[in-house]
Amino acid sequence: MKDQIAQRVIGVIASYAEIETGQVSLNTSFEDLGFDSLDALSLITELEDEFDISISDNEVYSISTVHDAVEVLQRRVLEKDEESETKAEQEL
Repeated sequence: MKDQIAQRVIGVIASYAEIETGQVSLNTSFEDLGFDSLDALSLITELEDEFDISISDNEVYSISTVHDAVEVLQRRVLEKDEESETKAEQEL
């Protein structure tokens, strides 16, 4: 799952930065991409939309690299999946 999330994150970031996905790696920082704080916030919003999740303000401030974004998104996606499973079980 982590590899799939990483590839989707890289795709969103590359699209946002208007560059090829090969120019983005897990070690790439937002600074490397020339993103200022407004760019970073806009990108986080795009990632939230892509994954249909919400990222807390504290987590937003902890994201400065592609790897950071993947880690946060992986946690949020797992939490979302667990919540969906719990809700489905309760409806049975």
